[in-house]
Amino acid sequence: MNIKSQIEIKELSIGYGKGKKRKVVLDSINLSAPTGKTIALVGANGKGKSTLLKTIAGLLTPLSGAIYFDDIETHKINRSEKAKLISYVGTSHEVNKTLKVRDLVALGRFPHTGIFGSLTENDIEMIHRAMVDTKTLHLRDAPVGEISDGECQRVLIARSLAQNTPIILLDEPTAYLDIGNKFEMVELMRRLSRTRNKTIIFSSHDLPTVLGTADYMWLIHKKKIINAIPEELVMTHFLDTIFENSNVIFDLDNNEFKVNTKPSRFVKLSGKPYLCRWTEKALNRFGIGHNSGATKIEISIETLQDSLYWEVKEDSKVSKFDNMETMLDYVIAKSTIDDTMSTAP
Repeated sequence: MNIKSQIEIKELSIGYGKGKKRKVVLDSINLSAPTGKTIALVGANGKGKSTLLKTIAGLLTPLSGAIYFDDIETHKINRSEKAKLISYVGTSHEVNKTLKVRDLVALGRFPHTGIFGSLTENDIEMIHRAMVDTKTLHLRDAPVGEISDGECQRVLIARSLAQNTPIILLDEPTAYLDIGNKFEMVELMRRLSRTRNKTIIFSSHDLPTVLGTADYMWLIHKKKIINAIPEELVMTHFLDTIFENSNVIFDLDNNEFKVNTKPSRFVKLSGKPYLCRWTEKALNRFGIGHNSGATKIEISIETLQDSLYWEVKEDSKVSKFDNMETMLDYVIAKSTIDDTMSTAP
């Protein structure tokens, strides 16, 4: 069966149950996933990310509509062929804890080895490469029950890579990873889609991680799925509409969500842009913002031999601080006592 792995979703309705007990999670879904692209499925918890991935993987039956793999409807593909076409990594770590890591990763080769499970040199190479790619090779002799949740997540992804399918579905693959491994894992997915021509769809609610990495974003919003290039959603301010009734905003410059606190008092900051930006973030927590027109208090930030210094000028008085905590205490106290601090935005 010659399948190139392009996914087409047409008028798909997903959910659970049948008849009167049927619960529709998402309806009228029309999407496509081109070969060689990384797609981030983004949405709040409980909005249907896992349900959609499981339906594409064949673990759940569509309520209506159809899914096609390169123009072939999925229900026409037998189970053994589908296992060579699509791999799925869920959020549950329900695996045999006594298995050694290398044996768990080797299970990914089962669709290719047949009922006897004999590994060829090519199979062993695929297993080895999968562990190298996911940085789990050093764990190969450890029992699965003795590794951390984050390590187990990477091992399960290694098993998926060893399966060597053209389509990979991952449900919250970065959920248990620390920040360094989180970005490395997303970058790995991007690289695999490019260099090995794989279609990779992964769910996430971590937009800052997704932006700049995924080729497309499937954004669940108001029970619909919007398909767009992630950066375009930012540039058109569409992401802001998701939180239009809350106090949360998306900071375009710093690629982060934050509480929209409006400073009531202002100081003037000078120094390297990144020093001013992080000093302002600290001041914002106390209702103090930066305004280049503020004249009452000016704060200049400098570096000297890898150390930071804050110089606070108030009229003719100059105070110097070598740590942020004491500087903040001083400025906060001044802003509380001195009502003449600039309040103009």
